[in-house]
Amino acid sequence: MRFSFPVLAAAILPVALGATFNVTIGAGGQLRYSPETVTAAAGDIVNFIFHPSSHSATQSTFNQPCVPLASGFSSGFMPVASETGVLPMFQVTVNDTTPIWVHCEQTGHCRSGMVFAINPPASPDPESFSAFQALAMSGQTASATSPGSSSTTSGSSSTTSTGYPQKTASGASKQSATEILGGLVGAMLVAAVL
Repeated sequence: MRFSFPVLAAAILPVALGATFNVTIGAGGQLRYSPETVTAAAGDIVNFIFHPSSHSATQSTFNQPCVPLASGFSSGFMPVASETGVLPMFQVTVNDTTPIWVHCEQTGHCRSGMVFAINPPASPDPESFSAFQALAMSGQTASATSPGSSSTTSGSSSTTSTGYPQKTASGASKQSATEILGGLVGAMLVAAVL
């Protein structure tokens, strides 16, 4: 069977790249992530884009929203002086649909409700995003027996050649978009010839 290049590209490209979600942190001087939640599939990418002044994207647990997860990811503090120019970005690749809980480590920010979640259960679930945010703002911790207290992580962080931190998933190879697209184009050309 013979496929044309555009048809094959349209069929393969979305599957190979997954969805990308852009999440701003501290935009307009607000102590918040925007959006505050995303629903992502395995292979999707979440880009945390930092705005002034200094914030982080640090993995935690539902039960301890303002405590860094020992084996979790963290962007570290990303100081930004101005909204102009290129803003630093931290990338996380989602491995599965298990909820991932995130907070800003800057003093007082998490307790002000500056939290984020990937794939949180919907309200009225006791482990919904609104419950997570309320727990963060209360300064309390929840019972360690709930399912959201998982202490697993989805990878290790590294720095890209542009100097911006990037999160890569466990077992996933870190490739540039050019390498991925180049490989896809090569595969599509071979398929078009057949």
